[in-house]
Order: sequence, then C-alpha cells, then structure tokens
Amino acid sequence: MKKTISVFFDTNILESRDSDSLLSFSELKIPKTPFYDVIRCIDEFGLWESVELLIPDMVVMELKHHLNKEYKNKITQMQKAIQQYQERLGSLAEIDCTINTSCDDYSEYVNSLFEDFFATARNHSRIIESKKDSTTMKRLIEKATKTEAPFSMAGGNGKKYTDAGFKDAVIYETIVEYISNNDTIGILFTQDKDYGG
Repeated sequence: MKKTISVFFDTNILESRDSDSLLSFSELKIPKTPFYDVIRCIDEFGLWESVELLIPDMVVMELKHHLNKEYKNKITQMQKAIQQYQERLGSLAEIDCTINTSCDDYSEYVNSLFEDFFATARNHSRIIESKKDSTTMKRLIEKATKTEAPFSMAGGNGKKYTDAGFKDAVIYETIVEYISNNDTIGILFTQDKDYGG
C-alpha cells in the first residue's frame, strides 16, 4: 500500500545532548521526544500502512559530522588538560590516560552506529537521498542569493552573508521533492524557524 503521510526529522530533533550540551560518544542516543513518541503514536493507532518515517541524508551527514568533530575536540581538550595538570603536579603525580579509539577509528564506529540504527526494525526509519543535480543546485543558489527561506542573513567579520542555512535548504529541497514525487503529505519535525515561507 502507498504511504500517504511522510514524517521527516531534522538534525536538531535527532541529536541528543546532555545538560552540558555534550553529545554521547559511545552510543547513538535519539531523544524520546518527539522521535520515539511519534513511533509509539503510530503503533497505538495502527498507522504503519499509511505513515513512513524519513531522515534526509543531509541530516545523517550533519549528525555524523557533529559526533566526529566533537569527539576530536574532546580528545584534544583532555590531552591538553592532562598535560597542564602534569606540568603543575610535576613528580608528585603521574597521570596516565589511554585513548582506545583514534579519530579515524571513531569515524568508522559512528558509521556503524548509524547502520545499526537504520537496520533496527523498531526505528522504522530510512534515509532519503538529496538530489545533487544542476537544476536543484541552481534553485538553491538562486534562493541563497535572494536570501529566500530557509536561507537567512548572517554576519561575521564585518560582512553580511545571504547564504546562511545551506544545509537547511538542502534538507528542505529534499523533502519538497520527495513529497512531490511520491504524492504524500509531509510533516517535518524541527526546532528551526528557517523553513517558514
């Protein structure tokens, strides 16, 4: 049976940070709300015949990038902190810390976390690919130069940029194209306000 409702999730919905804004590095923690609440609701009302859960590939790329970047940053911070304490304590103490997973190995580990997530039946999710053809890219470039949603004006170093929001724009275009090609109703869970018309 053809799905009539497609539910999409943005990066800020799927990324889980603790109270210190830190990511969990050893496992993929997807927040219960709203992701697993949506699954529970679909289960309770028996809607799997008409509802599908989709995650744009740009969201997955962004989540992987955040995990890899923050892991590398935390390892670097930890090594600097150990060095500073060792210098202050001198021969009074010896601090030994072993990093069991290199940044390259961690990147492979992150890939396996996502493979497991999408292979797990209870997650009911699949990735949808963004189009990277010239027509889509031209449309994104035009929106960026005109600062059309989801692009926004941002500033830094005394300059104004009209292309802030590129990843959001790719996610948006991916969703719009999917909805159009599959004649489905789309629902996007996001914390961003960039997607307004």
